[in-house]
Amino acid sequence: MALACYVSLNRLNYHVVISNPDDVAKYEDAFAEELKSRGNDFKYYKDQYGEHPDERKVKNEEIVEKLESVETLTNIFGNLKKTVSREIP
Repeated sequence: MALACYVSLNRLNYHVVISNPDDVAKYEDAFAEELKSRGNDFKYYKDQYGEHPDERKVKNEEIVEKLESVETLTNIFGNLKKTVSREIP
């Protein structure tokens, strides 16, 4: 499955909404593979969009970090579920 994501700079601070929860793992895996395929330099825009109007001074500055590993939320929570021996009500 190929994941295509086009981001308009005008909508850079919006959130992604996935209607079908069953698709979350597929999108996460595809996104993780895409990140891995781009090499060790991870470029992103720091989220600076505040909740209050006076905090909404958006400066979309690009930041570059070295990518050490890629893990999906589905895998993280799946591993946590395996290690936790008791059930939480």
